[in-house]
Amino acid sequence: MIRIVSVAPRSPAGRAGLRPGMELVSVNGETFRDFIDLEYFESMAELTLLARENGVERQYVIRKPAYTPLGLEMEDAVYPPERQCANHCIFCFVDQMPCHMRPSLYGKDDDWRYSLLFGNYVTLTNLGDREFQRIIDRGVSPLNISVHATDGAVRAAMMGNPRAASIMEQLRRLQAGGIQFHCQVVLCPGHNDGPVLQRTLEDLWSLYPAAQSVAVVPVGLTRFREGLEGLRLPTAEEMGRTIDAIEAFSRRCLEEKQEHFCYASDECYQLAGRPWPRYEDGCHTPQLSNGVGLFHDLLTEYEAALEELPPRLDGPRRVLLATGVSAASTMEELTRGLMDRYPELSCQVVTVRNRFFGDTITVAGLLTARDILHSIQGLQADVLLIPQVCLRDGEDVFLDDITLEAFAEAVGFPVLPVENDGAALLMALTGLADCEGMER
Repeated sequence: MIRIVSVAPRSPAGRAGLRPGMELVSVNGETFRDFIDLEYFESMAELTLLARENGVERQYVIRKPAYTPLGLEMEDAVYPPERQCANHCIFCFVDQMPCHMRPSLYGKDDDWRYSLLFGNYVTLTNLGDREFQRIIDRGVSPLNISVHATDGAVRAAMMGNPRAASIMEQLRRLQAGGIQFHCQVVLCPGHNDGPVLQRTLEDLWSLYPAAQSVAVVPVGLTRFREGLEGLRLPTAEEMGRTIDAIEAFSRRCLEEKQEHFCYASDECYQLAGRPWPRYEDGCHTPQLSNGVGLFHDLLTEYEAALEELPPRLDGPRRVLLATGVSAASTMEELTRGLMDRYPELSCQVVTVRNRFFGDTITVAGLLTARDILHSIQGLQADVLLIPQVCLRDGEDVFLDDITLEAFAEAVGFPVLPVENDGAALLMALTGLADCEGMER
């Protein structure tokens, strides 16, 4: 049973007499478990709720337009405890975290509800038949699924779980139940590349349109791998061959179904030493959260915003732009062009080497405050721009638990976090946006 925290005034639930503090026992005779059930039942026009108050149960009949919210706020966003990961993946990033960091960084959830709520990728290995069927019955779609390999033996070995071998059976069951899904492959050289990857793409394409897309991302390896599987990053040549195979398969999908379907992440192109992919107009790059098309969107937005700029700035401006190794050359190219246009603008790109996790980690989102401070030591500017993704989602705190306020104090001049948006970047560089940095 889940406790009702609040009831919106004049809502269907409020008019029916439901009150905060009641416990919701069932809806239409079914046990009420979580927000998935709430959304499912809200799609209905007539509901019978069984609620308990002070040990007494009572039925409440609600009639409303279909899909109208009930007006209930429940005790928790997810309600039952989150499902924990049952795997022992050879590439698990959590296993590569150093000791003594905040507890939340060591969590290993693998909850299919989070796929709907937050866009998380889940493996489906910790689901019994009843819970799997609930996904279908509730129409939870699309899901984000970590596939890695459709060869059952390869997947089970990579994930350290024999239950992982049944992935194609699970995906076919989702397909038959009308559930769509996006897939990801964490590429580990010698394990799921080459012919194994080719089979994975073929198998997933056979499930289209239930399988909506596949993103291939390179394994992330930190310097904290003592006692773990001996993995390595792909070489530039290996990554180039993989990109060629993915692009060839994507062209085939375009010819057959007018869908790109499979993508190599931006980081794949960086490892191969190739330019970021530029997709044609209208390509929706459905896996931005996996780093597919981030730079395409950034550059497109930047170029569009550039056309709207005035002929001159308000005055001289000195900017430091801190970023990771992956994005540094692109940022240098953009700022050079901008300084050619505005001689009064001085932009210095600071390439921040990841000393915390190790040189193999090159993305901006895993930079720490200490590494940025080390890289800008002795430099001065009117403002320091940092990637917004360096900060914990919804909070001004870096991975190494330094607050943005403390960081700005250490920097000694204003600091401005910038979202991964080309227009926002351009406005921050030129100072033309109505933005305020963290003052000293």
